[in-house]
Amino acid sequence: MTARAERRTNAEWSEQTRTALLAAARAAFTEHGYEGASLNDIASAANLTKGAIYHHYTDKRALFRAVFEDIERQIVDGIERVAARSPSAHTAVLRGCEAFLDIVLDEQVSRIVLVDGPSVLGWSTWRAIDYATGGRSLRAGLDAAMRSGEIAALDVDALTSLISGAVNELALAIVEAPDRTRARRAARSALRRLIKGLRRSAEDSRPPRRSAPRRRRV
Repeated sequence: MTARAERRTNAEWSEQTRTALLAAARAAFTEHGYEGASLNDIASAANLTKGAIYHHYTDKRALFRAVFEDIERQIVDGIERVAARSPSAHTAVLRGCEAFLDIVLDEQVSRIVLVDGPSVLGWSTWRAIDYATGGRSLRAGLDAAMRSGEIAALDVDALTSLISGAVNELALAIVEAPDRTRARRAARSALRRLIKGLRRSAEDSRPPRRSAPRRRRV
């Protein structure tokens, strides 16, 4: 076996191990929560040793973060597929946000991303990862809608924070509601009202009014 083939084989084996660990960890964190999930059980479910976990991740928190980031990327992929089929940039933002509210009904997403994520990772880390994935995608959508003239020209970073925070809170409210179906309908109605309110009005397109020149006192 050549050195290049051996390196490729080792890289493939490492990736297979990582994939198996993430799948086993995701299942364990979903079923038992972060505190209840055991590294021994995760390793056993992946047909690996506990040492294999420490070879790839420093501790359980690092493994949880890897699972969290993996789910976040999958969420964004799902949202962007929905948004790509939209007829306009404004509609893409709306449909993307609605897609997120659908995705959080999945137990893996709700438990790992919304329930355990902030407490395990810490608020600042959770927020940074969320912005680097979903927040960045939302910002790009809002920026496109502004450039096309579909929504009012506002500070895109401030608007991204506003909508991202609102959508995350709506998602958490759905997860914690005794009747998720009803909560989902209410959240969707409120979200539609919020995002439709961003549409550019005739007032937004008018040039700023110039004040009359002051008369100089003689």
